[in-house]
Amino acid sequence: MLDDKTYNLMKWIVIIAVPAVMTAIGTIGQAIGFEQTDLFLTIIGALNTCLGTMLGISNKKYKKQGPKE
Repeated sequence: MLDDKTYNLMKWIVIIAVPAVMTAIGTIGQAIGFEQTDLFLTIIGALNTCLGTMLGISNKKYKKQGPKE
């Protein structure tokens, strides 16, 4: 189980940082003609979805158990 600080950091990475990086990679990759842009975006998107799912499951379990005292 993640502590609150780690959970909030991971949540920020999944919700803010990774989509921003994906946008930058997509835009720059197309601008410079990088042929593997779509492959990179697909891989990063799949990993981000996986992380988001794990965080969602962790959050649901945490709320079900309630905070530890």
